[in-house]
Amino acid sequence: MRQEFESTIPADDPVRAEAQLGGWVTSFSDQILDIFAAVFDFVAIDTQHSSISETQAATLLDRLRHYEKPIVVRVAKNDRARIGRMLDCGADTIIVPLVESADQAREAVRSCFYPPYGERSYGAIRGDLRGKSPGELSAGVRCFVQIETELGMRNAEEIISTPGLSGVYVGPTDLSISHGLDPAKAFDSPQLQGHFAELRTLCDRYDVILGSHTLDEHSARLFTSWGADFVLAAHDSGLIWSAARRAQAALRGTGSVDAGPVY
Repeated sequence: MRQEFESTIPADDPVRAEAQLGGWVTSFSDQILDIFAAVFDFVAIDTQHSSISETQAATLLDRLRHYEKPIVVRVAKNDRARIGRMLDCGADTIIVPLVESADQAREAVRSCFYPPYGERSYGAIRGDLRGKSPGELSAGVRCFVQIETELGMRNAEEIISTPGLSGVYVGPTDLSISHGLDPAKAFDSPQLQGHFAELRTLCDRYDVILGSHTLDEHSARLFTSWGADFVLAAHDSGLIWSAARRAQAALRGTGSVDAGPVY
C-alpha cells in the first residue's frame, strides 16, 4: 500500500510539519525520477506542460511502484480516457487541470472511480494490478482538480464540495494571469493570499486537501504558511536551468545570480 499524503517533515522544520514536498517531473528520465523519489515525499509526472507522452509516463509509473510514496500524474486535460489510462498504468493520484465548474469537477471524479461512485472503465494494464476487484483498485485513488482561473475561484465552493473529490491543487501562475497580475510579482500579493485563505477555509469545511504549485523556494514556504498541505519543492528542468545559470555566472566572473524559479 502506498503512503498517503502524511508528514515526514520534522516538526521543527521551517516548512510546516504537515506540509508535504514533491518533485515535479517533466522529462523522460528514470535517473531524475529515482532521485526525486528518494528525496521527496511524493513524485508527480506532468503530462500537461511537458514533452512526456502517455507511453513514457507509463514507463516512469512502472519504475515508481517500488517506492512507498504517492504516485501523482497531472493529465493534459479533463478527459476520461486519459485519466483512466494513467490509473491503469499505476498512478494513484490524478491532478486534473483547468477545472472551473462543479460539472467539470464531477466529471473528473467520475473518471477516477468505478461504478457506483464513478464511470471509470475497467482494464488494468500492469501485471500487479490485474485480477484486482474494482473496489480494490479504487481504494487508493485520489482525485485533485486545479483551480487556476478567476472563474474557478468564483465557483470554488461548488467545485470543492464535489462528492469524492480528494482535494484542490492551486495553479498560482495561471490564477495570477487570469486576474491581470504579473505572476513574477503576484506571489507575495494580498490578492493571491486572499485566494489561498478562501480555499483553505473551503477545504477545511469540506474536509479535502489543499496543494499548490510553486515558483521557487520562497513561494513554497509562503504557500505552506498560507495553509497548503503539500507543495512542489523542485522541478527537474527548473533545477537544471538554475544550476546552468549559476555555473555560467561563476565561470564568466559575472558574480552570483538569483537561483531562479523551480518551475
